[in-house]
Amino acid sequence: MKPFDYAIAKHLAGATSTVSDGWTPKAGGIDLLDRLKERIDDTEKVVSVVGLKELSRLTVEDGHLVVGANLTLAQLALSDLVRKHLHGLAEAAGDAATPQVRARATLAGNLLQRPRCEYFRQAELSCLKRGADHCGAAAGDNETHALFGAGKCSAVHASNLAPVLVAAGASVVVAGTKHRREIPAGKLAVYDDSNLGRESALRPGEVMVEARVPLGVTGSAWREARRRQSFDWPLAGCAVVQRGSAWGVAFGGVAPVPWLAKSVAAALERGGDVGAALDAMLATAVPPKTGRYRLKLLRQVALDTIAAVQKQGAK
Repeated sequence: MKPFDYAIAKHLAGATSTVSDGWTPKAGGIDLLDRLKERIDDTEKVVSVVGLKELSRLTVEDGHLVVGANLTLAQLALSDLVRKHLHGLAEAAGDAATPQVRARATLAGNLLQRPRCEYFRQAELSCLKRGADHCGAAAGDNETHALFGAGKCSAVHASNLAPVLVAAGASVVVAGTKHRREIPAGKLAVYDDSNLGRESALRPGEVMVEARVPLGVTGSAWREARRRQSFDWPLAGCAVVQRGSAWGVAFGGVAPVPWLAKSVAAALERGGDVGAALDAMLATAVPPKTGRYRLKLLRQVALDTIAAVQKQGAK
């Protein structure tokens, strides 16, 4: 790892000012430090935002559950408030990584982590995101790559919290030096074939402040399938959120962004054949050569998640 300057922000205004001057923000630092150690990313200036109270709120206000960007996965998993208003978010946070990682990793870090693709993460392998002239996964081992939405790059979005927020119709608040703005959770992750380095809707100099989830969720769940029970990323994941007669369904770990399953949600809303809706959607997938079996995994994970939410509604 190359040496870098390190500063500690005392307040949000100072953090946004420092980040706008080219400093890289760090909270838990789980993903950032991994990338710096592997020299995937290179920065000479890092500013810690981990102690900022403005980023650590957990409350209900103005008809929303407010979840601060600096809250750790462990805090989210154990919070009675989160479990009450968006149980699936607590499940996703509690399923992630290991207890040690959950104690440090934050909401913002989970949402904004960069791809876990082995071709991106290993400097000796070819990766378009790192400036190579071809994607090594295209002709190599691509078992864990995208089932939907792939272009030049087939790396999947790694966050397991993002699909829950997307399915819940949440938004994310970000701040710059002189502004705040709200981004729909479904538009936070970005895939752009013309600019593969752009992975989120945050603009230069912006810091994530919090997520806001509209109240009124009557059931929610997250389920995933992975190789190992601990410290692994999902081969397929599904978030399901019910709000009265309305449903939201989003897949994780199968596309460059959290993947909304609108046709499945529509089948749930009209009492239609959910299995048929899933089959029709999966028929549109373009699975990687060595990962076709994940279509069956995703189908079963989706059915399990839907059943978990329906069970909540039956209580």
